[in-house]
Amino acid sequence: MNAEIIVRAAEDRDVDGIVGLVEDRIGEEDAPEARLVLEDPGFDRTRWSVAVDGDRVVSTMATFPMHIRFGSVAIPGSQIEFVATDADYEGRGLVRRQFDYHHADLEHRGELLQVIVGITYFYRRLGYEYALPLADWRTIQPEEITELPDDRVVRPATIDDIETLVRLNAATQQHADVGVAFTPELWHLVLTSPVYRTLIVERAAEAVACGRLYADEEPYVLDLSAQNRDDLAALLSGLAGLVPGKPLTIVDRLGTRPLLADIGSAEKTGDAYYARIGDPVAFLNAVRPELSRRLTASPLASGTGRGLISLYAASIRFDYADGVVGAFEWHPGEPAPISKGGSGVAPDRVTSLLIGPLGFSGLADRYPDVNGGKQAALMETLFPPMRSDVQSWVVP
Repeated sequence: MNAEIIVRAAEDRDVDGIVGLVEDRIGEEDAPEARLVLEDPGFDRTRWSVAVDGDRVVSTMATFPMHIRFGSVAIPGSQIEFVATDADYEGRGLVRRQFDYHHADLEHRGELLQVIVGITYFYRRLGYEYALPLADWRTIQPEEITELPDDRVVRPATIDDIETLVRLNAATQQHADVGVAFTPELWHLVLTSPVYRTLIVERAAEAVACGRLYADEEPYVLDLSAQNRDDLAALLSGLAGLVPGKPLTIVDRLGTRPLLADIGSAEKTGDAYYARIGDPVAFLNAVRPELSRRLTASPLASGTGRGLISLYAASIRFDYADGVVGAFEWHPGEPAPISKGGSGVAPDRVTSLLIGPLGFSGLADRYPDVNGGKQAALMETLFPPMRSDVQSWVVP
């Protein structure tokens, strides 16, 4: 690694270099969005890093705060975007150095979960797991889209609609156990982006549905939100009007999937978002109210005990009694947790344990280093399979 390459927060002098690098390595359509963020006076520049060789920007990445809902509990989190490295500087560990920079920064901010979509396998080497399945795609042909009903109005969303967009998407995400949602600040960037067009459906002057169009050669629809079929049909009509004669390919969200069961053709992606929980104890303590709710609702509600979750090199202990989960604490490693009445979870499966679709039972069925022992029923109660809904700024 060249000692002269410095990793630091982005500055004014870096903007053109960052935008050029994003255009070259990510895509021409992404460059205006990078400039939009960097020139936004409300954006915290310490969230955007660069690796510089002299005055030349040779690698870059950024983080954005997200609203995370884990069951009944809200926690802070972040999404990572705009990861790019100059082709002449690849293989020098510049992305890893920037992830180290951001992981420290996000820990300081108290953001407990990070999400990213990108290069296959690459981010697993940086502590990420494929923990949040990507929704299926659903393609709807022009002839399947009905005309706009007379009692509904479709209009472009504006900055004044941010609270409405947050509300509509929150209602759609209620169908999921884990929701990763835009903050108002990120919605502001999305709405001012030249790349996307966001529409709102109104019925009797009330906003009832929304969706965001990325009009590439194949139009993609993200953030589709509606609570009934007619409102959704009106939204699809409005979106189709922006790209006449073309099919719409939508992110088939859990909350809107039942409204589209007999329209379009679904295609499984088989893909997933990467996710990282850097401090499992901090995360577990933040979500204790949800864990206690699960315990209270289970046959173990009246039980009392001391739980042990070994990550082998380190371990986590906690008390539970009468449906209440106590504080989680770090302890030294326990290489033989089953013999001590505890459970074992490999450290690179912890994020999947906490937020993934398999739950403890599914992980234990697949991986020998995930083992419940006599504590299996408790682990299954606290860590069931989780259904997720992730809002992603870019098309995943």
